[in-house]
Amino acid sequence: MKIYSRNDGTARKVLAEVKRWAALSKDDSILCVESYANCREQGFALASCDDRKVVFSENRSSDDIVVYTGNRMTFEFNSNVPNEEVWESRKYFKPDQIEKAAKFILKFLES
Repeated sequence: MKIYSRNDGTARKVLAEVKRWAALSKDDSILCVESYANCREQGFALASCDDRKVVFSENRSSDDIVVYTGNRMTFEFNSNVPNEEVWESRKYFKPDQIEKAAKFILKFLES
């Protein structure tokens, strides 16, 4: 019997770093955490109250962290898969740049 588990270890590290930096922020806005599932890309989506959304995971073809940014309407409702425009403008970070990815995510959500 084979058991499949989510490949979201990198995304969990980024989420933990986002939470750490958010706790240090003076911004008191609320972020909603959702899951993200697109084949081999398994991660998380963060949505702000002002309609901004960020999705991040380990890239399907490398160990890099991939971050998609847009608004709620540019992502599929159930799985948070980005539309073509958002997919084309994705941002990559090296696997050891977890803090840099987290700061990028928060900067986008706070702007």
